[in-house]
Amino acid sequence: MEISIKDIKKEDMDALLDIVCSTWGFKESFSQKLSLKVGRLYIAACLCRSDFLKAALKDGRAVGMIAARTPKFRYGDLKKGLYFLKSLADVLLHPKAWRALKLFSDIKALNAEMYKNSGGNFDGEIVLFAIDKSFRGSGIGKRLFFEAISFLKQQGADNYAVFTDTKCNYGFYEHYGACKLKEKEFAAPL
Repeated sequence: MEISIKDIKKEDMDALLDIVCSTWGFKESFSQKLSLKVGRLYIAACLCRSDFLKAALKDGRAVGMIAARTPKFRYGDLKKGLYFLKSLADVLLHPKAWRALKLFSDIKALNAEMYKNSGGNFDGEIVLFAIDKSFRGSGIGKRLFFEAISFLKQQGADNYAVFTDTKCNYGFYEHYGACKLKEKEFAAPL
């Protein structure tokens, strides 16, 4: 299986949107139309917070992605900011937008609380990491993860955080040296 790792491009976004909506359960939690808007907003928010963005491609189609943030990261990319604002506006115009915005608000507060309670001694973060279900276990996630970790280390980030949910494969992270510092129950307001 020939897989290439490349910078995320606009033409990758539809496939990545499908992966994110499936991975985070947006398709089950929202109508089809709103799930796509929520997924796009989630990706846009992650892109705005990241200075490392890569997609894994098989036969030219995106099958996974990873985004990371280093201590040197600064907000200010106009294209990413405009994409976020357009995505936010699309969600806000939907009649059930409050459900999605409540979810994002609660997750942001939960992550901030966990960061604070863990000592907050991180100089990098894996912001977004998702692999198409049909490609999990094929080594694609490992390649993306190591590319991101290598980038973080090159930028001086030796201690990084990954905030995730209970659906993730903790064993993957633990196998590659990560350890769970905090865990908290969270009931999504859906």
